[in-house]
Amino acid sequence: MVGEFLLAFFMFRYLRKSLQTEDQRNQWSKLLLGGMIASIVLIVAGETIRPIKPLVPWIAYLFLSFIGYLIYRKEEFRQARSLMVAVLPFISISFLGQAVEFINFDFYRRFDDYFDIATIFSVIWMIVMLILTNKQRKALAKEREKTLHPNHGQSGFIKMTPCLIRVSSVFIRGFFP
Repeated sequence: MVGEFLLAFFMFRYLRKSLQTEDQRNQWSKLLLGGMIASIVLIVAGETIRPIKPLVPWIAYLFLSFIGYLIYRKEEFRQARSLMVAVLPFISISFLGQAVEFINFDFYRRFDDYFDIATIFSVIWMIVMLILTNKQRKALAKEREKTLHPNHGQSGFIKMTPCLIRVSSVFIRGFFP
């Protein structure tokens, strides 16, 4: 339960930081901040208030479903789709385990170890995918920077080389028509 809310908190945070224009920030910032705060409040409430403890995991899945909806339906969050690919196995296995536990507790108890192993592998998948996605994003930003500023970081002679080649070729063509 805590894991799902922490995941929702960090996904809300990531989406909030990924907004690129001021108009997008104005439109989505309060909602995403509200989701972050609600995640923390529900973690505390789920751990301290006994009567709502069985209900809290389902609220977490509603939050994660809402985040998935935003990522796949709203163009502003398109760049976060790789984040969903990373966390979807964890969300799916966690939801499946919770649903099986709710429907048939004896069956869940017999296969609890398998659900735990699947959860561990989904967390490993999530970490690896997030690391790879982060590396790809940094490489893409570096290439974009190179494209926007092709001579950035070069010495003065290297910057002047294309100009010198053009001038010398024009000069040589002038002598040898």
